[in-house]
Amino acid sequence: MASRYLPVIVILLVGALSSIVLLFLSSSPTKHIRPICTNETDIWDSNHGTARTPAGYPARGVIYAVASMEQGHDKAALLLDYTFRAAELATHYAPGLFATLFTDKALFNEYVQTHQIQTTRPFAQVVFFEDKLNEPLSSTTQNTSWTGQKIPSIWLKKIVSFQHTPYPLTAFLDSDTCFCGPEGVEKLFNVLAKGGDIAYILEKDAPSPSYRNISLEFPERNTGVVVYHTNAQVRRLLRLWERHFLRALRTGLRHQHDQASLREALYDINAEANEDIGHPSSTPAQVSEVILRHRRDVCRGYGHRKRNRCRTSTSEEGGPGCSEQCWIVHEKCECWAQKPNWGYHRRRPEGAAPPPPRPL
Repeated sequence: MASRYLPVIVILLVGALSSIVLLFLSSSPTKHIRPICTNETDIWDSNHGTARTPAGYPARGVIYAVASMEQGHDKAALLLDYTFRAAELATHYAPGLFATLFTDKALFNEYVQTHQIQTTRPFAQVVFFEDKLNEPLSSTTQNTSWTGQKIPSIWLKKIVSFQHTPYPLTAFLDSDTCFCGPEGVEKLFNVLAKGGDIAYILEKDAPSPSYRNISLEFPERNTGVVVYHTNAQVRRLLRLWERHFLRALRTGLRHQHDQASLREALYDINAEANEDIGHPSSTPAQVSEVILRHRRDVCRGYGHRKRNRCRTSTSEEGGPGCSEQCWIVHEKCECWAQKPNWGYHRRRPEGAAPPPPRPL
């Protein structure tokens, strides 16, 4: 008699156990951030601090880097807001463009918890510097301040992000950049279509001190907007860039930013290629540079008049760079004029277009 009701009892017990498990899971405080598109993008897992990446990456993409600062997370967290906005504008102008954010684990986790972020949109992937560095930064940089606001670890992390891009054709963009329209995105990515390994503008300011005699006619390259192929020549350049940066740290050479060590690396590669031109089999290929134009391709270095225009122009007129048909602007005056409040990127409806850069 008891054996007749045994299957029924088993079914009831299994059902009760399943209900308990579902109730427990629904009340669990563990939060997972929603991806942009299921099975198409990386899914940020705030519980395990990792990102699950797709099997392959698109041929091109943009990367941004935001690192913690010596004074704490406040300023870096605001930079994250600006960076989300910059990436959102880029992916709005170029639908389907992938964007990757490199940042610190503690900084991003705090940002997620503070602003209740539910999605990484517009970023398809979030990469932690801690997972990419070969050694702890504390033993490398010793938190030594150079400029009073920026510490060496910020620049080293920027170089690391260049090295670990997932895209064969990459555009690295600083947080204070903004595209002026869809045409600007396409023109920037096509700048290497006719040849060249890496593209940027030349720095107008005098180079930082060097530990050897490099001519002042060999200027620094601005690393706020850089387009590059991840080929063998560029990978070697990026390794040399890191090596020169660490050498400057260990010898006490006070570079003002990361650009001085890139200049050293480019000088090395060019010198080696020129010295051994008669022995191509043993010569590393010279990096082929494309120099972008200051006031047509990348608008940067506004003078007093343009800065005043930033402050007086209406939102319909746009800032001076975009109104002059630049591809992309690299100026806080124009790109940061409309300050995003905390969690700016979360408050717009799904699919709504971000507002264009506006002056103060």
